[in-house]
Amino acid sequence: MSQINILAKLQHYDIALVNIENKLKTRRERLEQNETLAALKQQLEEFLEEKKNFENQTRELEITTSQLIERISKENSQLYDGSISNVEALETLQTEIKNHKKMLSDFEDKELAILSLTEELDEKISTVRQAKQNEQDSWEEISQELIAEIGLLENHLILAQEQIEISSEELESDTITNYKNLLERKAGIAVTHIQGNICIQCRISIPDALNRRISNSDVLNYCPNCKRILAPQLICAKDNCTESATLQINHEDIEFLCGQHKTLTE
Repeated sequence: MSQINILAKLQHYDIALVNIENKLKTRRERLEQNETLAALKQQLEEFLEEKKNFENQTRELEITTSQLIERISKENSQLYDGSISNVEALETLQTEIKNHKKMLSDFEDKELAILSLTEELDEKISTVRQAKQNEQDSWEEISQELIAEIGLLENHLILAQEQIEISSEELESDTITNYKNLLERKAGIAVTHIQGNICIQCRISIPDALNRRISNSDVLNYCPNCKRILAPQLICAKDNCTESATLQINHEDIEFLCGQHKTLTE
């Protein structure tokens, strides 16, 4: 195989490798954290903490109201048992009883208000718990799909890396050095193709003479504008097909196929 064709394939393998690595990164990050599930867990924790505060407030109010009820009961006993005969003292006691009953009523109103808020909060907790469970069930299915997809991508990664190594070994040292330098300077695209006399990377017209030379020569030729290596379109590897091909990776193979043969293998 000519050096230029090997370079063209190597470029496709390198592009595929970058794409696979990006997909793997995205899938792994997605697998590490479910933002929706994390938000529901956080919300549930906040609601449970709020309910705990309501329960503490209720216990404090219950203790206070119990003490007030006992105090009012004692004061009522004093009012009617004849132990106090002084009119002024009796009036003072009556005022205290009235004030204490008002305080008791206020505390009971607070208890009812907290009870109402607690019931509303219980409904929210129930709703969030159900949503959390639903999301958890759904996430288990999604995570299994992600794990399977990551496994497939890791296999694709190995296939691409193997082909990069094989192609690199088939190239002359000066050629591979030149290619890698261009790869770094040209945003990962060192080799490009011509389509309708147009460089597909910079979209500038290529002279006919240069186009003909690319098709018939193994000498490296460069786009006059973007300075990338110009290579012929790669041909489908199936059944002596002469159609242009793109790189396809499946479970076990990595090869260049045209649209028709790609469909047949899917």
